[in-house]
Amino acid sequence: MPELENKAPESVKQISRPAPGWVGAQWLLVAWAFGLVFYMLHKEGLINWAWIERPEGAGPFDLRLEPSERRGVYLEVLKNLAGPWRIWWDNIPWVDLGIATGMALLYLLAGWFVLGCFEIYVPAGALLALSLTMGIGTAGVAFELLTLTHFLRWYTVAAVWVLLLVIPICIRELRLRRKLPNSPIPEVSMVESLRARQAQDWERISVVRPGTLFEKLVFVVAAAMIAVISALVFIHAVAEPETYWDSLILYMGFARKIFLEHGFPEKVVGQVGIGLGANYPHLYSLLTAQTATVAGRWSDTFAQVLPPMAGVASTMLVYYTVRDLWGNMLCAMLAALVFCAVPLEVIYSQYASNYAFAVLFTAAFLYLAARYFTAGHWQYLALMLATAAFAVHVNYLMWALWIAAAVVIVAAHWGVRQPKPEMEANFNPAYDYQGMNEPTELPAKEMQMPEFLKISRRHSLARLLGSRRFLMIAVACLAVASPWYLRNIIVTGNPVYAFFSNIFPSKNVNPEVMKSAGIEWLLNGDGLGKVGRTLPQKLGNSWLYFVTGAQSWKMGPFFMAFVIPGFLVWLVLSLKRTITGYAKFPGHALRFGLAAAALFVLLWFYAYVVADYYLYQIIIVVPLFGVFFGFLYQACSNRGARAVLCGLVLITGFAPGIIMAMMGFKLLKSGTIYGGPFSQIHLTALRNPFMNKRDFYRMQYNGDMDMFDRLTWLTKGTKLLTHENRHLLLDERINIIHLDDWEVQPAFRRPVGDRMRILDGLEIGFYLYVPNEDKHRVNSLVGMDELIQDGYFEEVGRFDAAGSSTREGLDYKVIPADKNVLYMRTEKQVP
Repeated sequence: MPELENKAPESVKQISRPAPGWVGAQWLLVAWAFGLVFYMLHKEGLINWAWIERPEGAGPFDLRLEPSERRGVYLEVLKNLAGPWRIWWDNIPWVDLGIATGMALLYLLAGWFVLGCFEIYVPAGALLALSLTMGIGTAGVAFELLTLTHFLRWYTVAAVWVLLLVIPICIRELRLRRKLPNSPIPEVSMVESLRARQAQDWERISVVRPGTLFEKLVFVVAAAMIAVISALVFIHAVAEPETYWDSLILYMGFARKIFLEHGFPEKVVGQVGIGLGANYPHLYSLLTAQTATVAGRWSDTFAQVLPPMAGVASTMLVYYTVRDLWGNMLCAMLAALVFCAVPLEVIYSQYASNYAFAVLFTAAFLYLAARYFTAGHWQYLALMLATAAFAVHVNYLMWALWIAAAVVIVAAHWGVRQPKPEMEANFNPAYDYQGMNEPTELPAKEMQMPEFLKISRRHSLARLLGSRRFLMIAVACLAVASPWYLRNIIVTGNPVYAFFSNIFPSKNVNPEVMKSAGIEWLLNGDGLGKVGRTLPQKLGNSWLYFVTGAQSWKMGPFFMAFVIPGFLVWLVLSLKRTITGYAKFPGHALRFGLAAAALFVLLWFYAYVVADYYLYQIIIVVPLFGVFFGFLYQACSNRGARAVLCGLVLITGFAPGIIMAMMGFKLLKSGTIYGGPFSQIHLTALRNPFMNKRDFYRMQYNGDMDMFDRLTWLTKGTKLLTHENRHLLLDERINIIHLDDWEVQPAFRRPVGDRMRILDGLEIGFYLYVPNEDKHRVNSLVGMDELIQDGYFEEVGRFDAAGSSTREGLDYKVIPADKNVLYMRTEKQVP
């Protein structure tokens, strides 16, 4: 659209100019991405280049391709699409799905009203995604305050919802009823209505749309791939029972406990599972509990609808973030596809866990930060900090957004000179009425950018930090962020219980137990601890972890092929601008990149240095993938290089994106059922939506289900000593006491008689051995094998186990390996 060259904002004008760098450098970036993408295709069996196998003894950085145990998996998945399909209509929980969907729409409505308290002009899709985010955040904090009082009842929930809807409506009406002095249109409501129309007109003409037939085709295919991935994720999320271990323990298991107790169950102990989880922030679990409270009963479905919806909203926000930075729709759509096709994002959009919410709040934060860079209005700053405040109610790591927020504020205002008083006297960034009387008279191609969309002069950093408005916003958002952490200080002595117990005075934290927990997490985990114990080892084995190793599929080729090159592009351009004062990229995009890079580096520092147990701990890094892909795309201004890059993104959108979305990640085991095979590769879960929950659990957990059935025979109130912590599958009538509970820890390493007196004092009636307890080595300090051998407990049930024992260094004489075994307290008396 060359006729708009002088009318469009700076971000759009920059798109039409050649991106920095030589053509050779652009082709080098594309060749790097090409090599990694096609290496992945070979590794996963879609391309079989047997003549370039990796030789024996090759180093980790040898780019020659290697054989893979996963070779042929993707082809098998595609073949199995032709298998028989069956929808189990009788098992569909229509009422529960309706309740969960209605509650999601209620969050959307509440968020819409909250956003109505601010004067913002954003595209309709971004407004919907932000509404869901704000509704979830506002409702989550409100119900957290209610649940802290143990008064979560249907009528109190209804009262809170009335307040959540009425208060924002009243604030909005009061704001719109104001009169504007010295204005041709004194009614604020009419001004904002006219401005909204102008903003829509400007959005229509100022964004670069796909121009050539190739670009249009790429745009449509990318959008279709996003839709397919989202649909597949939604099917897996709602049409299959939850099997994610942390969901069974915490996100659903603990949510059910909140519902049953009408408040937060209190358990203060540094213990693997519910002991730690009881003191984590509970925004997601709480929303599920309040839905169950309104319904008057528990249903797993109440927890399963929101995560895939959060995934869709996150994808929309990534799209609009990139579009806002560069004004290019094709770049934004490809960035959104890069984001939603990352296997880690596919996985955690279908699990009923808080990680989809963590990603959603991060994506909303980034979008609002981008709007603050491009527009500069205080409303975006306030909403950005509010998003960061809501986010810390999801998990502890979300405090990283506050560090990113500080970088956003500094980057947006650093170097801005304060205007002279005589200049500032005539400047009113809040309201400018030029052209408001007849907003649509000008032809689109002659339309000027409405000045209300972007302030023409920012405050200096010092002026901003010292302003009353900023201080009020910051204090209010910190107050919103604080309730759960104040609760933790009062109840546990530690705001982030039970971590950093060496810094905070934490109650009931045994360092030996926490150290053993770290070993269990490392054994069960998939983090960088799998490739090294020290930082140099992890850094040296990063290629193994992200490209050639067993965990590389979780970020696919996206991280190394698109994100790292995009990060380097931003770094080089930022250094060039710093040194020379010139860069052809929009200045606000580079400044925003500084905030994105700060969050990016902080998260990887956490993964490499602080906690290297699980990759999903830093899943909020995934929205940044779209941002850094945007830098890579804009750097490739050569038509041929950009066309190859577009093709590579579409390839990865299909594999791993669509293929892994078809596979799903709730059924990870393989075997036979109904006379035929089942597995991820056979697409058993996808081809049998809403199948019998019992059969699904039987496929995933095998004999564990016999064990859970046997426990239902126990009488109400039975005290069961165990390491089993999948509370959603455990009968709530049973009182579970864990082997590493604070009350049990005094029995560690004590003589047999003392141990038995402690266990009898706890009224332990049964002991359940599960193979996974061997990984948490302090469990062995209770010495249950010896107590069984001495006749204090006798076996009453033995079942196959889904897991296996880890017996190195453990001298068990009685308890069998690789089995679930139930023991009952005998009548033998302690001498």
